[in-house]
Parts: sequence; C-alpha cells; structure tokens
Amino acid sequence: MLVLKKLNNYLLLLVVFLLPLQTRYIWRAGMLNNGPFEYGTIALYGLDLLILLALLIGLVIDFFANKENFKNRKYWIAILAMGIVACLSLFEASDKRLVLYGLGKLAVSVGLFWLIYTNSLTSKKIMATFLLAVALQGAFAGWQFNQQTTPANKWLGLAQHTSTDLGASVVETTAKDGHSERWLRAYGSFDHPNMLGGFLALGLLMAIWLLINTPVGQKQKTKEMFLSLAIILGVTGLFLSFSRAAVLAFGVGLTILFISQLKLWPRLILSAFLVVIVSATLSYQYGYLYASRAKNIAVSDIDKRLEAKSISERIEYLNQAKTLIKTHPLLGVGLGNFGITVSKKITLKQISYYYQPVHNVFYLVASEIGLLGLACLLLLFGLLIMASLKINSINCLPLAMIAGLITIMMLDHWLWSLHFGVIFFWVILGLSFKIILENKKVVLN
Repeated sequence: MLVLKKLNNYLLLLVVFLLPLQTRYIWRAGMLNNGPFEYGTIALYGLDLLILLALLIGLVIDFFANKENFKNRKYWIAILAMGIVACLSLFEASDKRLVLYGLGKLAVSVGLFWLIYTNSLTSKKIMATFLLAVALQGAFAGWQFNQQTTPANKWLGLAQHTSTDLGASVVETTAKDGHSERWLRAYGSFDHPNMLGGFLALGLLMAIWLLINTPVGQKQKTKEMFLSLAIILGVTGLFLSFSRAAVLAFGVGLTILFISQLKLWPRLILSAFLVVIVSATLSYQYGYLYASRAKNIAVSDIDKRLEAKSISERIEYLNQAKTLIKTHPLLGVGLGNFGITVSKKITLKQISYYYQPVHNVFYLVASEIGLLGLACLLLLFGLLIMASLKINSINCLPLAMIAGLITIMMLDHWLWSLHFGVIFFWVILGLSFKIILENKKVVLN
C-alpha cells in the first residue's frame, strides 16, 4: 500500500506539472458548414490517461484505507446535481456525441478535483510543482514573443503561429514612427494567449502567497529564490500574453492577498517590488501595445480595427446566448452544443470560425445545461466562498484564486468550452478546497 501511495503522489505531481501539455489524438475532427470547427472536435488527451491512472490508484487506496473522503456532502450534492443536469441536456442536444464527450471531460476533471483534496501531499507541495510549470511557460512565452513565432510539435501538442497568419492572435497598432505593426501575442504551449494568461495569473497568486508566507531565514533562501524566479517569469509571460481578462483576474486576486496580509509587510514589499519592476521594464518597451488593447485609448484606425471587431463579436455572442436561454431555459441546448445550435437555429450559413461560444462562462453554462445547471455551479461557488471567508486571513489564497477564476469566467469561455480549461478549473477548485480543509479552524460536513 505504501508503494501505491508513493506512486499515486508522483502521478498527481506529474499531472499538475504537465497541465499545459496539449498532446492529443483526434478521434473526430469537428466540421461545421464545410469548415474546421474546434468546438466540435472529439479527442483523447495524453493528460487524461495519466489522470485516469492516478484516479484508479487513488480509489484503490481509498477503498482499502476505508476513508470517508466523500463526507463533505453539500459540495458533492452540488457537483452531482450539475452532472445530472448535464446528462439530461443530452435529450435537447443536436450533437449527442458532443454531450457524451463533455460528460467524459467533466468526470475526469471532477475526479482530479477529488484526487487533489484527498491526496496525502500538502497543498504547498502541489503548488510548488504547479509553479515549475508556471516558470517554464513564462520563459517559453518570452522566447515566443521575442521570436514572433510559436514552433509546431505534434508530440507536445504545439501548433505553429506567426504574426502574419490570418486568425493568429495578434496586437495591431501604430508605432511612434507612424508605421503599422502586427505583434504576435505569446501562446506558451496553449491553444490561445488568453489560456496562457489565465494559467499564469492563478499561478502567480500561488507564488506570491507562498513567498509572503515563507519565513525569513538562511534556510529559506533556496525557496525564496525559486518563488522570486517564478514570479518574474510568470509576470513576463502574463504581460506578453496581452490577455486583459487574465491581467484583471490577477489584479483582483492580488488585491485580496495584499489587503488580507498587510501584517506580513516585509514579504509583501518584496512581492510587490518584483511585480512592479518586471511590469515597468516591459511597459517601457512594449507599453504602447497595451494602448491598442484598451478601447478608450486607441487613437488610430488600425488600433481600433481589431478591438472594435472583438467587441462587436462579443456582443453578438451574448445576444445569441440570451436567445438560447429563452428558448431552452431549464436544460439548455446540450453540453458543448452552443455553436452548433446557433448555426442551426439563429445564424445560418456562416463560415465555421464564426461560431464561437459566448465569452462568459455563466451565460455559456446557462445556454448549454440550462438555468438548473447554472444554479448548481453558483451553489458550489457559494459554498466554497463561504468556507474561504471563515478561515484565517493568512490562508486567504482560496478566496483570491476563486475571485480570479470568476473574473476570467465573466470575460471568457475557455474554462468551460476547451479541454484544458475544464481540467484547470477543477484543479484550482481542488487546491482551494484542499487549503480550506488543511485549516483546522473550519469544520466541514
């Protein structure tokens, strides 16, 4: 049994470290109106196999140890209810295979959530492994932006992007000399820069919290240096992703951390210094690119073109979501069926990449699994937030991460619509719940 526990620990840490890995086997390539459609693609990810293996070993250990790891019933009732509603959405779906695929992703992700908070590893060890991935992604993002390209590698799940590619995520602006510029945003190893930004934003909250709470002393120098490096590289990658939602999420979470930990001001100052100095250095060179990402700052036509297009599309997706919610209020149109339903019932005969999910997870959940599913999700958040508010302010990280997560959910869709997003969502909830459980002042039942 001891061997199984060690193997399970190593597998969980490997899963956490490999979260950014997007290697997959495409079972069914999504097609819509004779064009490629990512949100209709069904694939098996390499990470899923590791999670399933770790989950199987974890269940075996749990069975023989006779633990009561499901005793926090009110949380599991909310999760189970959301799963049941998602299953019922199958009867409303245009593409039932997408619902089954979505249910599989949800089951694997919830299993990882359970594995994280029940595992014998401490939350700090899991976060330290997470931060190794943060540091690597930040360094990779810096290299990508400097080279203005992302290399393709099928074994690492990397797709090639350049600033000249149509459809690539770029920042268009006018330089000081009057010439137009087109800069490729950093992707890391992800499918979109916003995903890189969200990953780094939540990772930075972990790194800063750990640094603030690291005791001062000679024995802690190595840990302090590692956390400082993770913050420097994380801020670099976050900046170069040019993700407004991720930057805002980081700002919201960081505000909660700082307000709740003012007593630990020496470490607070060090953390703030690292964030400010890296941001200021990058802003000196590339700050003008952020101007074109701000609606009210853009002053030229080229600055406004992509941002105006982005805003108009978001408004259109929001109106589509409202229409679907009105016509399918209780069970939605089926898990993963937002784009397909829009193509059949609202806006017909558009090119495939037109059909994007609404850039708000709460509207997207209500559209796909109905208001009942949304109520279950909100109940889960409510329970976690109330538990977070009860613990000592030193352990404010769960509240900061949940606040950051909700911020991203209000401005983007990938935490619900894409494979990594679903996994990442439940990893953050699992870590938050684990920290809450580790705090002895809170009794959950």
